[in-house]
Amino acid sequence: MQLPEGDGVRNDTALYEGYEVSVHYDPMVAKLIVHAKDRETCIERTLEALDNYQIVGFKTTIPFCRLVIDSAPFRTGAYSTFYVKEHWPISQPEHFLSSLAAIAAAGFTAEEQRRQPLPSHD
Repeated sequence: MQLPEGDGVRNDTALYEGYEVSVHYDPMVAKLIVHAKDRETCIERTLEALDNYQIVGFKTTIPFCRLVIDSAPFRTGAYSTFYVKEHWPISQPEHFLSSLAAIAAAGFTAEEQRRQPLPSHD
């Protein structure tokens, strides 16, 4: 695991190399905070920081964050809380069904894991 560093870059996280993320974890395992003298510099610094994350073992939202931050609506400030509905391909019917199937499979797997007894630490 490697977290981005540099001028104007901060990570808030409790993760460390070797940390075991439970299936019951809070989905927000880290928060990236970036600041700069102006919006464009901040966007570029954020994209660089996202590129410098090295996290293995579970999926992250880093690709989604990159897509949003590098998009024209975000760069120009012409975005809203409807961004995903307006710009994300999941809103397309053919993507919706495959995404729905993946969500159902993940939910089934999570439920199966939840039903497994937790190990005893006697």
